[in-house]
Amino acid sequence: GVAGGLSGGDSAAVWNDGVLGAGKPAWPDRLSVSLTATPAATEPLDIGDTATYTLSATNTGRVALASSVVTVDLSDVLSRATLVAVPAGTVLDGTTLTWSVPAGIAAGASTEVQFTVEVAEDAPSGAFSSTARVATLGGTCVTCVAELSIMEVLTPTSVPTITGTAAVG
Repeated sequence: GVAGGLSGGDSAAVWNDGVLGAGKPAWPDRLSVSLTATPAATEPLDIGDTATYTLSATNTGRVALASSVVTVDLSDVLSRATLVAVPAGTVLDGTTLTWSVPAGIAAGASTEVQFTVEVAEDAPSGAFSSTARVATLGGTCVTCVAELSIMEVLTPTSVPTITGTAAVG
């Protein structure tokens, strides 16, 4: 092993300095994440309506969070809606929203970030979803997929107009 190759073979010193030394985290980040949307998918949105997503993280570990990252795949959402604003602490790269969970969230505590989308004028009707994923080790997703739907808009039909001169034949 490693200790055998050292002069003197003091494995306790290697363990204490190399594994438990200063600057090494005592415990990894542990968190559970959920992504929800308001209104519920059972309440379809109209063109121009807004919906708010809440991405939350709860520290389920023994120590304060250090460096957890959560991503949300918005490809399905951004094909139908626009992000009203990129919230602080997040970065939008293409169709992926990346949230750097604030460091220092104590064990048992939670934090969240919200973002709003506005349904585009040419949005197709039907259901669409966004998917959250913990991009760093130690995270689990409780509610990973948020569903919304857009109401089907029926185009009004017009009454046919008859023109011309009536002829009796």
